[in-house]
Amino acid sequence: MRRALLVIFSVIGPCWLWGQDYRSIEEGQVSYLSSQNVYVKFASTEAIAPGDTLFLLSATGQAEAALVVANKSSISCVCTMVGSLDIRVGDKVFARKKIEQKEETAEEKPPVAEKRKEPVARQSRGQQEEGFREVIKGRLAATSYFRFSDRKSDPRFRYTLSLSADHLRNTGFSFENYISFRHTVNEWYEVKDHLSDALKVYSLAVKYDLNPNSWIAVGRKMNPKISSLGAIDGVQFEKEVGDLSFGAIAGYRPDHYTQAVNMHLFELGAYAGYSSGEGKKYQYSTLGIVEQRNHMEVDRRFLFFQHSDALFKDLHLYGSFEVDLYEKANEEVSHQPRLTNLYVSLRYRPSRKLSFNAAYDTRKNIIYYETYKSFLENLMDQEARQGVRLGVSYRPIKYLSLGANANWRFRLGNLTDSRNANGYIRINQIPGVKMSAAVQLNYLRSSYVESRSIGLRLTKDLLPGKIGGEIYGSVVKYDYQFTEVAILQKSFGANFSFRILRTLSLYLFYEGVLVPDRPLYGRLNAKIVKRF
Repeated sequence: MRRALLVIFSVIGPCWLWGQDYRSIEEGQVSYLSSQNVYVKFASTEAIAPGDTLFLLSATGQAEAALVVANKSSISCVCTMVGSLDIRVGDKVFARKKIEQKEETAEEKPPVAEKRKEPVARQSRGQQEEGFREVIKGRLAATSYFRFSDRKSDPRFRYTLSLSADHLRNTGFSFENYISFRHTVNEWYEVKDHLSDALKVYSLAVKYDLNPNSWIAVGRKMNPKISSLGAIDGVQFEKEVGDLSFGAIAGYRPDHYTQAVNMHLFELGAYAGYSSGEGKKYQYSTLGIVEQRNHMEVDRRFLFFQHSDALFKDLHLYGSFEVDLYEKANEEVSHQPRLTNLYVSLRYRPSRKLSFNAAYDTRKNIIYYETYKSFLENLMDQEARQGVRLGVSYRPIKYLSLGANANWRFRLGNLTDSRNANGYIRINQIPGVKMSAAVQLNYLRSSYVESRSIGLRLTKDLLPGKIGGEIYGSVVKYDYQFTEVAILQKSFGANFSFRILRTLSLYLFYEGVLVPDRPLYGRLNAKIVKRF
């Protein structure tokens, strides 16, 4: 029966899954977008700190730095955007858990595990014993979106089902899926005509652990050791030998427009990795090469590298780059190496109260010479887009935290740069009312608009463990470059969470927007979640 299920799941369709080291990745979902901030909900934010970078999948399936955490509660983060990705409510967001925190927790456990003879550092996929232990978790959610304005707007609905079944029946087989379906009332014809836009199979993967040091996976899968590559529809294999790991991938890229399986976009690659150390001294590096084709013609060939390292006790470095090894212009092929992407970030935490972060990235257009051949000239002429980010957070006393972030994105020879700065002050559990309050200031300047905003957010557990509530308000002033009329926008809103049962929760959200000489615009969202 298990063999039959494996065949069925393999035939249904390849899918992606963020690697096998579940302890190194925290998955969240965009729950709300304001004019200045993005709100992301997680199962827990214990392993996330202000200043951390959150990643989002781009249209091509690549993991790109998209958000920076400005503030957080126990299950949600208030973030600012640092990239150019189009972020929407419901998008999946990923954070890299701090491995040093995981190791510190492990050291606090009774020293029973230290008596084991086999090394535990290499058990990167959660196998704490020689055998396998079945763990099954799932989540079913239904969300409704209503908008209120002078324009006709039909309600929208979204349904998601996620399931993670590790080591089924205590074997080496694991299965995971994440399926989403959305539709708009009175627009069912859109679903019939464009089913791939309504139904998204993000994950439907089968993995088999051959032994504690090697695995094979079939499906659309994203590996954290080669995260810059993005999703892969096909087969992946990895084997660890001491501190070294070797892997290979063969399959297809998802379609650039529909994200469906596209058998014309073949790709093949291999990588080698090195990891060592424990706790705050942990480090890893990955180097690999990939060739991607379109109808068997070379589309792209590139080298990739990523490295994470605790340089000192409280200083962490992460870096990655890609070097293209293939170029085709006017039917002439060149193999001259060309730096395409570079990203470097530093995080320094001299004490539990104070932390700094800085990042730099430079990015050229990724060119697929066959896929984009109709407009190659425009892509090749553009200069690299660069960005610099600086941030600091400080908690002088137990219940008070404050911080600031600044971002600057620019392109050499182009005056259309973008600058953003924000700061926040948060007071947790105000004595007497047991309420948290946060004030945030934001400044943005781009090629066409300049804005300033201030916002206040109040959060309280109305019934601890059962009902939580939040209200907020903000004022934003927009000055557009091509008009002398400034726009003053006022927003207010509230959201509530109800824990009906241990595994059943209800969430309600409302926001209203007021702009002079315009009718009130509002939206109401409701979501019910069942966990099992």
